[in-house]
Amino acid sequence: MISAVSSATANCCTRSETSIDGRMNSGAASPGVADGVAAGGGVVGGPCSQAASNNNALKHGTRDVIGRSVPEAATARPPRGEHLRYGSRMRWLPAVSMLCLGSFFAGACSDPSNPAEAGSTGGPTSTGDISSTSPGNTTPGTTGSATTPPSSSSAPPASTGIDGSDSTSEGDTTSAAESSSGSTGSTTSICDSGTLPSAWPDGTSCGDETSFVVHRYSDNTFILRQSLCTGFEAPFLYLLFGEDRVLLEDTGYNGAPAASAVGQVIDAWLAEQGKASIELVVVNSHAHGDHTGGNGQFQGQPGTTVVGTSVAAVSDFFGIDNWPGDVGSIDLGNREIEVIPLPGHQSSHIALFDANEGLLLTGDTLYPGRLYIADFPTYVQSIGVVADRFEAEQICHVFGTHIEMTQNAGVDFEFGADEHPNERALDLGWEHVLELRDALDAMDAPQLEVHDDFIIYPL
Repeated sequence: MISAVSSATANCCTRSETSIDGRMNSGAASPGVADGVAAGGGVVGGPCSQAASNNNALKHGTRDVIGRSVPEAATARPPRGEHLRYGSRMRWLPAVSMLCLGSFFAGACSDPSNPAEAGSTGGPTSTGDISSTSPGNTTPGTTGSATTPPSSSSAPPASTGIDGSDSTSEGDTTSAAESSSGSTGSTTSICDSGTLPSAWPDGTSCGDETSFVVHRYSDNTFILRQSLCTGFEAPFLYLLFGEDRVLLEDTGYNGAPAASAVGQVIDAWLAEQGKASIELVVVNSHAHGDHTGGNGQFQGQPGTTVVGTSVAAVSDFFGIDNWPGDVGSIDLGNREIEVIPLPGHQSSHIALFDANEGLLLTGDTLYPGRLYIADFPTYVQSIGVVADRFEAEQICHVFGTHIEMTQNAGVDFEFGADEHPNERALDLGWEHVLELRDALDAMDAPQLEVHDDFIIYPL
């Protein structure tokens, strides 16, 4: 049992050095700097000295981020032109600095009368390796959404100051039920439990960004996004708390200090709940490196289990007797998570379903972006299984692990882009699952097909 995972040493500097064939070369941390959480809840750190290392040039060619061949038609797909044109920026992000984690809501670490210290309206509040989001008026990239004023009596703040401040925006918040992720007009009460930020940091202000931004979706659910300034994949991580265990899905890549960021959230949650410790289970949506890169930071930590990434390891841990035909589960303590085999993008891919909050986590199988399909028949079968398993009223949000679409329908960012201005929202909805299933069923053969909110991209 542990009070946090953040006793793991975190890299204080990160730089983006991902080549087009997917081999990640993270810059070394400054020697002699060990960032961690002190016993009193504050994070102790020092300034980084920029460790010298050589930046490998990005190689051009028809390879995607995880080293697979990209179809010839895809590389020439209009109107994107030269789809595999890249640039490389060297990024040094701030080290962990002093954070007050005594309370999510009390404002103990910021002076609301001082704009420089208080959480900014509609944007992230930033400290060290993590920052926290503030809710805005709308969820970008969605349609048909409505907004309601925040309610202190019925819903938690849309974003909690992970630095201890109450970073609730002065503007309206967008609730899960009101976002256009497929729950427009929904009266399902579980969809009222969470809120989403108006936008995520877009990689255009790397001097101000931290390695991770943390958004508190609900009392017991946190969404972490790795900064575009650490690498263009910018994956999302999900932290789901139960009474007895907390589940982390994915750990990021490129040496970003996931254990430090996650540990700070766990410490703050424990303090808020009056608990001394909680068991951590780390699982990956699938085995690709941009989702497993931080696994080593958690391995060997007390009270922490890191589930393997093979089909056998996932099946064994979650009790899946017949892969991919059966469904497993994990009980976090008054919060049971279904674990659904979802191969096709990658052989050991899974989806997680949280009935408590109506969340379906689909990893790289479905997200607002290019849906790379390695095994087309298996992928079609997986989407069919998910579509047949649930009803619309069970799903509030479908959350994937990347955003690659702009707010303009059918328009994605350049492959490898590490700046995302005008980025679409993270959330999809049940109607997107059905749209994907119907599109796949209608195909006589695998083909690239552009939809408003995702792109079917067979490899």
